[in-house]
Amino acid sequence: MSDLLPVVLIVAEAAAVRNAVARELARDFELLNATTFASAVRQLSARPAIAAIIVDLDLSDALGAPWFLARLVDHAYEGPRILLSSVLERAQASSLRRGSVSHFTLARPWSIGELRSVLDTTLGFYGLSWAPPQ
Repeated sequence: MSDLLPVVLIVAEAAAVRNAVARELARDFELLNATTFASAVRQLSARPAIAAIIVDLDLSDALGAPWFLARLVDHAYEGPRILLSSVLERAQASSLRRGSVSHFTLARPWSIGELRSVLDTTLGFYGLSWAPPQ
């Protein structure tokens, strides 16, 4: 892929989640996939210039999402984390999103375009000089 595209790491074991993310983002982002938290940490170590990380909280990894989110701190990752969850209702996810500056939460399934909008907003919030193609 082009070095000009921002890199987004998707951490999800469900192919349906990875495919849904790809449908919204593949055209304008380089997407990396990890199906476990340990493999996501390896990807982050190998490629520290990741613009955003999308984490499916429903991943059944024994290490757990809190372990992974703590590793992001250990790696000094300061970019946005978009958390997906099928157990949150849309109103809960929206409320959590409004109350955070580093974690942005979406209920699964999300509306078409909603993930892209959150990602565009968060990348702008983090001062990354990326703009979607016209």
